[in-house]
Parts: sequence; C-alpha cells; structure tokens
Amino acid sequence: MKLIEFVNLTSKPFILNYRDTRTTGEEWDNFHSHQGMEFLFIHEGSGHIVLEQKIHPVSNGTLIFFQPFQLHRVRMNTNSTRYVRTVLNLDPVYLDSYLQAFPKFRGYFHCIWKEKLTRQIFKQENRSPEINSLFERFHIRISQSSSEFHNEEFVLFMISILQYLRSTSMDMTAKE
Repeated sequence: MKLIEFVNLTSKPFILNYRDTRTTGEEWDNFHSHQGMEFLFIHEGSGHIVLEQKIHPVSNGTLIFFQPFQLHRVRMNTNSTRYVRTVLNLDPVYLDSYLQAFPKFRGYFHCIWKEKLTRQIFKQENRSPEINSLFERFHIRISQSSSEFHNEEFVLFMISILQYLRSTSMDMTAKE
C-alpha cells in the first residue's frame, strides 16, 4: 500500500478533479498523504474519514481539508449509493505569495496550512449549495478560459473558499 501519493504540483499550482464519480459497487478506501494541501467536497455519498487518529462520519455536503503530508483515510460506502466528490490539490507556497497584501487573511491561511487544528471537517447540510456553487463556478471558469488565466482563477477561487471557511468557523487552532 502506497502511503504517500505523489501529486505533481510543479508545472501548475493546483489540480482540480471536479465531480469525480464512483459508481455503486466500486470500493473506495484510500489511506494516504501528499505533499500539497487537499480540499475534498462530497457531493453524494457517505462513509468515514480517519484523521488525526479519529473516525469522522461524512456524507453529502461535507467539506474536508487536509494539510501537507497529513495522513488520512477516506472510506466511502459504495454498496448502495454512488460516491461523487470534487478534489482540489494545491501548492500552498504558490497561494501564499498572492496573499501578502492581506496580512490578517494570510495569517488565517497560514493557520490552516501549518498549525495544529481542532477542526478540518465541515458538514454543510444547510449551506452546501453555497460551497457547491463555488466549486462549480471555479470549474466553469477554468473550463472556459485560456490556460494562461487558470492560475488567476485559482487564486480568486481560493480567496472565496477561505473567506467562506473563515466565516463559518471562527477558531480552528488547537490551544496548548
């Protein structure tokens, strides 16, 4: 079993896998880490995430983010339902350079990138249309724009998603 998954972020600062679908009966059980950050949004499906030695149930409308090299396991129930997810892998160093003009916002980003966190899983039952819409608009924008503008669209999307997270969760850092 390969525990470190290589995600090639050298040629571009992000990889978007929008609405990746696993059909009923396909097993989905992935235990790994990777060098970049990962944002995972579950459109459809249910299962469990193992993160920081705890098991967390996840289902439709759940947003999870993983820090670089943070070991995690995603196990989804595909016996009776399909699993639809969007995954965004990103290079946090690239994004950090664009946030220099916003010191407080950049501090928030550094927190979720590098600090020990108390919360990384956000169940969005009542707000999932909002987060789903952010991912959908980002996917459409990069699908319809020239590749020379993809990185700009990525930075704007990340500012939106980080603003969303900051507004829904005031304090995610662990207190020592």
